[in-house]
Amino acid sequence: MAIEPLPFPSRKERRKALGEASYNVFHLRSRMITIDLVSDSGTGTMSVKQWRNLLMADEAFSFQKSYDDFVAKAKELTGFEFILPVHQARAAEHILFKLIIRKGTRVIANHLFATTREHLIRCGAEIFELPREGSGDINLKLLKKRLKKDSVVILSVTSNHHGGQVVALDNIEMVSSIVKGRGLLIIDGCRFAENSYLESKRLKIDIKEAIRRTFAASDIFYLSTKKDLLTNIGGMVGVRDKRLFIRLNEMVLAHEGYPSHGGLAGRDLAAITQSFNEIIDLNYLSFRIEQVQRLGRSLKTDGVPVHEPFGCHAITIPACDFVPGLPHPGFTGAAKIYLDGGIRGGVFFEDGEVIRLAIPRRVYTNSQIDYVARSIISTYRKGRFFKLRPTYKPDRLSNFLLRFQRG
Repeated sequence: MAIEPLPFPSRKERRKALGEASYNVFHLRSRMITIDLVSDSGTGTMSVKQWRNLLMADEAFSFQKSYDDFVAKAKELTGFEFILPVHQARAAEHILFKLIIRKGTRVIANHLFATTREHLIRCGAEIFELPREGSGDINLKLLKKRLKKDSVVILSVTSNHHGGQVVALDNIEMVSSIVKGRGLLIIDGCRFAENSYLESKRLKIDIKEAIRRTFAASDIFYLSTKKDLLTNIGGMVGVRDKRLFIRLNEMVLAHEGYPSHGGLAGRDLAAITQSFNEIIDLNYLSFRIEQVQRLGRSLKTDGVPVHEPFGCHAITIPACDFVPGLPHPGFTGAAKIYLDGGIRGGVFFEDGEVIRLAIPRRVYTNSQIDYVARSIISTYRKGRFFKLRPTYKPDRLSNFLLRFQRG
């Protein structure tokens, strides 16, 4: 077991750090952050069994034992015959979309993550996001209207919108039946375990059954193992078509590494393989979801505007309500939250700017989450937000790269 002391920079040091980061919290140095909620991706804590397997892994160049173990576990959990490891989900999107998306391909989704959208734009896709309000579901009525032959439908499970909205298993299976014979259904399954846990409770079925049915509905899946699969790096792609699998092998070889490691070390594959056992632990999942809900309830009870229903991996704050009347309210609010309490959240463009408080897995105690709530409540009540002026704004993925100055 190992512990790490939390940094407690002074307010003066935090003010200086904000200036050096050009008031974009994504640019803050981690050594200057007390509680870091900027992302739940790759920021979790691995178990002692994962570390044990990592240290014992085979690092051969090709077809190492850790690859065979990884594929066997992935097949068992997902039911897919053809599995490829990659270094993270963005790599999966890059190689997969180059093979199946052409200029003018119609892509329909519940909600797309920013980098997913970017990959699709670069491939020339025609994109339609059709969420059903108040959930992670896709709007089935609009899907039927927009769907045409050879469309691609992408379901993010959970939806990345508003901190991870649940996609109902009924919705996934209905989408599958609508799309069948007219296109492809792809599951972006980065947070499939959290989604399946809540759906298994709602439907009163075993979590393994909920996971099996989720993947069984799709033609292709990809995911980042940096989220629900509890590792600091990694991803995978699953397909049913052997010809597509062969072409993906060629793409992985060109862009990622030998297909049996996909840009990962053997030790990373070994850690992921163990995580397949740990993500279906109901005690872990119950605590995980409850911790996120705890933060949402605390903020809501004391009047902080939050999106509801609460997400699975994060709580999101509508920035224009948190920082009324100022331009760039998400960046202003996130900067002030950091200045007041040493807490870093992320800023994303959803329906306007949102401040996202993503909780890493197996990292923080409830008392630390309570500290986050108290600090943000204090920031909201005090107000006194400063005005930001952009000094650099790229055309795409700007929330990660924007730079500001005060005034």
